[in-house]
Amino acid sequence: MQRRILLVAITVMVGLVGAAPASAHRTPGNCLVNGIDLVLFESSTLVRPGDTMTFKVGVQNNNALFGTPCDVTGASVGFRLPTSSGRYVPGSTPVNLGLNLPFASMVGPRQIGPDLTWVVNLANPRETFGAAQAQARGTLHVTNPDRDTGNITKDISFTVTNPSLTIDKTGSITNGQAPQNVTYTYVVTNTSQTVVPMNQVGVRDDLCANPTYASGDNGDGLLSNGERWTYTCTTLHQAPGVYTNTATACAMSTVDGRQVCSPPDT
Repeated sequence: MQRRILLVAITVMVGLVGAAPASAHRTPGNCLVNGIDLVLFESSTLVRPGDTMTFKVGVQNNNALFGTPCDVTGASVGFRLPTSSGRYVPGSTPVNLGLNLPFASMVGPRQIGPDLTWVVNLANPRETFGAAQAQARGTLHVTNPDRDTGNITKDISFTVTNPSLTIDKTGSITNGQAPQNVTYTYVVTNTSQTVVPMNQVGVRDDLCANPTYASGDNGDGLLSNGERWTYTCTTLHQAPGVYTNTATACAMSTVDGRQVCSPPDT
């Protein structure tokens, strides 16, 4: 009987010794959660070719929805910028924002690495979508030995608009006896590569004031893709000479509320 009691006692002690390191290894000791998270920022959700975008990456380890998060150590943080397709390349080597970083339990968000910039320059002018991606990966201190990673990947996307205008100017005469009236005709065309209706259309000519709308609108008050609006302007050239004037058309994009101007026609 005494031997049986001794065996039971030894078994309990061995069990306690074997369990202790696993309990002590978990940090903090009461943690039960893989709570690491990424916070991504982009300077705009709607961009045009030529715009410069700014991205910021933050990491936090304070998601305590289901309990106390566990510490994460030895973490790396990277960012995949968009390419000429507008999207990042999955599996490509990311821009390194930090290596061997610790993210202690319940630590709030902090920016990792510098701001990242990217100029919108797409191979396909009709592309309407783009995206970037961030990733954080480190050792999660929840078991002994460490078998898990605090690993999270997040995307952030944006829309691309590609507005453009052209203007074609002609004069009623190319020569004559001064003084002479000349009527200029301007054809303004919405040549946008993506769908960009425009309003507040206007024409400027450095030698003919106040060109006025003549025709072309389909009745909705918008210069839609492929639509051509005609403007006219008449001026008197009093003195003999060669007159060179330059006209430009501008309008407001209804997609992003920014101005669009044509190349000048001289």
